[in-house]
Amino acid sequence: MALKTHSLSFIIILSLFVASSIVSATSVSATSGDRKVLDIEPINDPDDPKVLEAANFAVVEHNKLAKTDLKFQRVINGTVLILGGRYYTLVISAIDVNASQNYLAAVYVKPWTTLKVLSSFEKIPTLV
Repeated sequence: MALKTHSLSFIIILSLFVASSIVSATSVSATSGDRKVLDIEPINDPDDPKVLEAANFAVVEHNKLAKTDLKFQRVINGTVLILGGRYYTLVISAIDVNASQNYLAAVYVKPWTTLKVLSSFEKIPTLV
């Protein structure tokens, strides 16, 4: 049941992301001050508490689902899409056994609620 709920959440978030991409591509977006609400923006401060909270959640949730024991190290970089909450795409460094590895995680956070959803979490292949 948890897997079906997780898959449904992923489909909903993916649908929202695709819809926002279409809207952004046609230059129809609402503005909030000098910032477009549907823009994907780079994360300028990887040590921002909101970013760290999303990254820590991603590692903890991945550990639960995959039955692993990764240890969060830091956020390397990422982007955020503001769309009824914050959709983070993060490159995270975490320790697996004794080696540091990089992972790509997608997390949706609705700050005014307790809703957090891990959409994806994948190891980034190491270039030789």
